[in-house]
Amino acid sequence: MFDGLVLVTPPSANPVSVADAIAHSRALNGADDNLIAGYILSATLHCEFNAKRAFMPQTWQYSIDHWPGRSAYVGIRQTSNVSEYYRWNYFEIPLPPLQPPLVSFNYYDTQLNEYQMVLGADAASGNYLLNTLAEPARVTLPFSGIWPTIILATISPIQLVYNCGYGQYSGMVDIDNTGLVTLLSGTEFDDTLIGTWITIGQSSYNVGAVVASDELKVYPPSAAFPITPASDVTYSANNVPMPIRHAILFLAAHFYENREPILTGRSITAIEVPGTVDALLANYRIVLGVGATDPDY
Repeated sequence: MFDGLVLVTPPSANPVSVADAIAHSRALNGADDNLIAGYILSATLHCEFNAKRAFMPQTWQYSIDHWPGRSAYVGIRQTSNVSEYYRWNYFEIPLPPLQPPLVSFNYYDTQLNEYQMVLGADAASGNYLLNTLAEPARVTLPFSGIWPTIILATISPIQLVYNCGYGQYSGMVDIDNTGLVTLLSGTEFDDTLIGTWITIGQSSYNVGAVVASDELKVYPPSAAFPITPASDVTYSANNVPMPIRHAILFLAAHFYENREPILTGRSITAIEVPGTVDALLANYRIVLGVGATDPDY
């Protein structure tokens, strides 16, 4: 994992709701709702750490000690090796997906004077570029640009504050008995919601189609949970990829069914955390770049 990370604003919701987990686990005892909510949070944090991603919208501060290619030990390094040049030409921003622009990007000298890095297309107009096509996203030097040469403060002199995570939706809706959902207020619908889940009131539904920015079609996860018509109720949704959401559900269900870390007694087989979780997260797991492990980066 990256060093120098401090959570500024935590997510306001989890990728899956208690209604999602109840439908998945078939846990019909309403007295367990708070317990399930806790398991969802623990499962979410585990999966975020495993994938090295941010799932729901959140804000982080990332602090680093020196610019790429420089350190207290080697000073400014020079090279004619193209691959090394590009290694020192950028650094990665942890916990994708990044939601640009950066909230702030500052650095401090030995007298703790603050300087601001400016986004720009070239060295004449700014200090850096954002490469959001890479994952993790990268802070990159513009053409002919160099990192600031001022002598930096000794403790975490370079600080970025940024928002990350997948899209989150909320507002008020009507839903009829055919599964047509009409937006009354809040975040408009878009096609990234197709195939995901939406929570309306206390019920969770599958999103089948986005009819318009203010209408979508849903269907229940099973016949045991029919559509409940309602007017002027809250809704929440997100576009966290479904394999990630399934991993969280599987792990939360595992916590719910196996409430002790060690099982004892006759004829009891210890149950490990399901390998399915790792398999579902595999395609989304971030492999850290050179910059995260190179002591001179």
